Amino acid sequence: RDAPHRHADSHASHRQGGQGLHAPSSGGAIPGAAAGSIGEEALGAPGGKGVVAWKDVNILQLTDVHSWLSGHQHEKGMGADYADVLSFYQHMKAMADLEGKDLWLFNSGDIVEGTGLSDATKTPGELILPIIATMPFDAITCGNHELYHNETIKNLQSGFIASWDGRYLTGNIRDASTGEPLGSQYAVLTGKHGKRLLVFGFLYNMMESCGAVTVDMVQDIVKATWFKTAVAIEGNTTHAIVLLTHMDVKDPLVTVLRNAIRALQPHTPVVFLTGHTHYRGYKEHDPRCASMESGCYLDTIGLLQFDLPYEDTLPVAFNHTFITPNVDTFMDITQTTKKNFDTPEAKVMKAAIAQVRAQTGIDKLVGCSDMTYYHDSPLKAPDSLWSLYMEKVLPQQVFAPDTGRQVYVGHTGIFRYNLFEGKVTIDDTYIVSPFKDKYMIARKIPGNVLAVALKRITAAKRDPARARSNAPLHFIPEWVSSMASDEIDVSLKYDVICVSYDSAFAEEKLKEAGAADVAMVPFRDDDCDDRVVWERFIAQNWPCKKT
Repeated sequence: RDAPHRHADSHASHRQGGQGLHAPSSGGAIPGAAAGSIGEEALGAPGGKGVVAWKDVNILQLTDVHSWLSGHQHEKGMGADYADVLSFYQHMKAMADLEGKDLWLFNSGDIVEGTGLSDATKTPGELILPIIATMPFDAITCGNHELYHNETIKNLQSGFIASWDGRYLTGNIRDASTGEPLGSQYAVLTGKHGKRLLVFGFLYNMMESCGAVTVDMVQDIVKATWFKTAVAIEGNTTHAIVLLTHMDVKDPLVTVLRNAIRALQPHTPVVFLTGHTHYRGYKEHDPRCASMESGCYLDTIGLLQFDLPYEDTLPVAFNHTFITPNVDTFMDITQTTKKNFDTPEAKVMKAAIAQVRAQTGIDKLVGCSDMTYYHDSPLKAPDSLWSLYMEKVLPQQVFAPDTGRQVYVGHTGIFRYNLFEGKVTIDDTYIVSPFKDKYMIARKIPGNVLAVALKRITAAKRDPARARSNAPLHFIPEWVSSMASDEIDVSLKYDVICVSYDSAFAEEKLKEAGAADVAMVPFRDDDCDDRVVWERFIAQNWPCKKT
């Protein structure tokens, strides 16, 4: 699975209600946007009112929304929901039309797994796919989170993929039963005002997909006849090539794809709309090629714009702007008001989202928190979600009874977001821990073996093709354990506990350390998983004060 939400420099501004526009140091497309650095989230003051400076090619990107259709309900600066984004896009589209310019809306994947809207159901995303299908994306690709469950693939194939009319793009994902592409390999899009784009969709070289699909290596696909033919022939009739790539903005596979395209189209402008690593990023790969990654969890809308040079040898002046989803910001940009901002289609979408929330019961109150716990605060910090989990939740809800000889090991990618001060609902527990992984155990591990294994586990780095988390972790390690290796009594035996997704890795490291016959087996036969433990802990320990 991919990276947990990480904005190394932006948490403070989001906590304080920072809003608006973030533009590159070279100057944004919207007057008043604050300047910032290229390749990191651009920081600065809120943007003011201004008219969008439309270019020949104008692109809006969403990526890694992970079912956050209701937006950030606990954070003042990110109050917009999916329907508000729809209204924003529709107003922007109308503005572009008045200027005779084409505006495109793209999605770079990971639409499921992240909130109760997706995960409080038997199969991730089954109730929200019809809602997402009403967002007028010009093209959409598939993320890794759509590929972990055979049932999710079945749901995608039961009308969702077909609803995009050839614009659900999966250049390196095939149906394992037929060998055919899961979606379409590419699409040629013609805008209302004449601009044409050749669009591809690619996933990183994922190694742990479910059995219903096959993920081909990008290095192999760029050699395929269909890809080279599309680039060589269709590329000659389009103004730019756009790749929806569910991989980091700086992933080496971006270079693989760029080099393959440049061998056939040396001058055509190329845009990579990346994702997967959950941050705001931007990089220019050559004078006519740029990559943009637009955050995650509906915390960012990316805007990439450029004019087409008169000569093939001239560089492209790319402009990128990161917009924090906030209705006031949307109204400033589109020069609308509260009376006319919501479009008819957006009102229907808002009602559909509310209906799913009611159907799943995710707004049920569980308890109340006296403070906010951050999933990426340093271990042992007072506001560390991980410290709360290992010091209080695990002993009470998982180890019980806590014998002092139970050791938890785990990858920090299992917790995806923060637990906020105030009322805590069922949905909030899914937002913290959406995967519903069961617990596994390896019993009676000798202390001398465990001490060695813990050193190896906590120092380990997973293969990016197999990892949940691929973004840099600034304040917490990739792997954690509830006891350090030097706290282990080598004369005793211990039980090692982890979640199911981490069990193969934990078992491997225990074997490497000398536990030759070890096997991770199911720990409990009840409904306990790494989300349920949060619900039960909060309900039992954090009652809401009566007013």
